Amino acid sequence: MSMRRFVFIGLDVGALVIVGALAIVGAMAVVVGGCASGQPPDGETCGNGRIDPGELCDTTNLGGFTCETLPGLGFSGGQLACGVDCSMDTSACTGGGGVCGNDVRDGTELCDGEDLGGETCLSQGMVAGTLLCLPDCGSFDLIRCTISETCGNGLRDGPEQCDQSDLAGATCEILGYEGGTLDCQASCLFDESGCGVDLCGNSIIEVGEDCDASNLDDETCVSLGLDDGTLTCTAGCAFDTTGCTTEVCGDGTADVGEQCDGMDFAGEDCVSQGFADGSLVCTATCAIDTTGCTNATCGDGVVGAGEECDDGGTSGGDGCNATCQWENTCSPDDTLTCGQTISNVSGVSGNDVSNNSCNGWNTNDDRVYAFTAAANGNATASVNCDDMAMDYDLYILEGACNPGLCLDYSVASGCNSVNFPVAAGLTYYIVVEYYLNEGFDDNFDISLSCS
Repeated sequence: MSMRRFVFIGLDVGALVIVGALAIVGAMAVVVGGCASGQPPDGETCGNGRIDPGELCDTTNLGGFTCETLPGLGFSGGQLACGVDCSMDTSACTGGGGVCGNDVRDGTELCDGEDLGGETCLSQGMVAGTLLCLPDCGSFDLIRCTISETCGNGLRDGPEQCDQSDLAGATCEILGYEGGTLDCQASCLFDESGCGVDLCGNSIIEVGEDCDASNLDDETCVSLGLDDGTLTCTAGCAFDTTGCTTEVCGDGTADVGEQCDGMDFAGEDCVSQGFADGSLVCTATCAIDTTGCTNATCGDGVVGAGEECDDGGTSGGDGCNATCQWENTCSPDDTLTCGQTISNVSGVSGNDVSNNSCNGWNTNDDRVYAFTAAANGNATASVNCDDMAMDYDLYILEGACNPGLCLDYSVASGCNSVNFPVAAGLTYYIVVEYYLNEGFDDNFDISLSCS
């Protein structure tokens, strides 16, 4: 039997700290492997029967300790001894768990680090390799042992449990686990570390699991037969469908996936569906039925989809043409550009723009100016006159020289000004109406500014 040594760590009179233990005792020098503060025991003092600095014991002088009184190890009996290097020898102590990790097999330990108690791969029934000790000091690790001469050829034969990917059909379930992944060690023994009853939470879907954490195996609420929503996974690796929605056609509410339900059309009507008028109907399967909608017909007096106007007829020359689009019913006398002023203009031109949609105007002569906007913005048209007895009204037509397209106006007494928004590329018609002259000079100035 190999001699097991009791190892202390640290050095202080009045304090003793033991590897793997929490106990503290007084009045003893403490060493590591027989060394104090990194210095070996003096060879001339070890063996003199006195516990000198750097020694835990000396020959039969054990400092008053026994197996039972060694703190933190829990030995229940046996014979404590002193090693030839003046360190504690606990190999004859009995009971207790020992100090796993100190490379000394003591207590109930089967092995500890390199201390294997004389065991080898051969004594464990293997044919070759290096025997190791598992970190818990309670069993051997055969991973570097070889169970047969043919281990590693990829074919399970002889005493081998497996060989590389050849598991002979074995699974974690066959070995008694609820799930997991079985593998093969280099020793041709099963690697059961991937098996277990509590693999839920590793983000890998094992046998018996619907899902694992965020891994839903590409399933969704819809793939599970529900309508919409968010599918999640429970802590027990089962699908959680509480975030999914189930639509009920006929409950009077247009849910996700339904075009309508009862009288709920989700804001849709015949016009939004591209028709001129009519009423939508909801089918028994919650789909929109447009058979009750009517298409736009030019000349029916109703402005439908695609129509700019509809005067109840299809003849042109009356402001609304045969295809129900606005038409010019007047013609400009001149053009205006941004920043331009035309001075000393006579109010009489022979034009007469009547029936406008802004505000009633009389049948006096008008003068019309065309302006095409170069960019989006605002424009201001102004009529200026020197004689306050003069009265000119101002109207802005948008898109066509048609009184039905009046955008804005000003009809205050005297001369007027109108500011209006413009869109790039669109033509606007500025109508100056000669409303009243009490016998004075009727000329005016017309100006256009843009911003």
